[in-house]
Amino acid sequence: MRGVVDALVVRYESSQRVVLADDAPGPRQWFAGVDHVDEHGDTVETIGYAVLHVLDGLLVVDSVRFKGKWQGRGLEPLLVGMAIDHLGAGRPVELRVPDEVLAERLGFERRDGVWRLDPAVGRFADAMKAVRADVG
Repeated sequence: MRGVVDALVVRYESSQRVVLADDAPGPRQWFAGVDHVDEHGDTVETIGYAVLHVLDGLLVVDSVRFKGKWQGRGLEPLLVGMAIDHLGAGRPVELRVPDEVLAERLGFERRDGVWRLDPAVGRFADAMKAVRADVG
């Protein structure tokens, strides 16, 4: 897996809607795409993505998807964890993806029927060390 993971790049894009009636900004939505790149750094294909948004000081993970042969290789927790590191800025995180294995792998706790994570607690940092070691 190491050779394959070394050839992946995560890119971040964001958008924000503005409600024209009151000119109030809506939640900022983030797209974290994972590209498989060749030896020159050129994108071969986009193999997966995560959709997140920031709402009232909370980072929300809405979806995570990988294409066929890339599913089940342990990349989902790596991508979500990297996005939390990059976008979270210490915010609490809510996972709206119905994936118990992913949630537990990253140190989320189920409270009131919702998967939540406080990145300030050491569980997340420890979980990311283990995820990175597993992926290579």
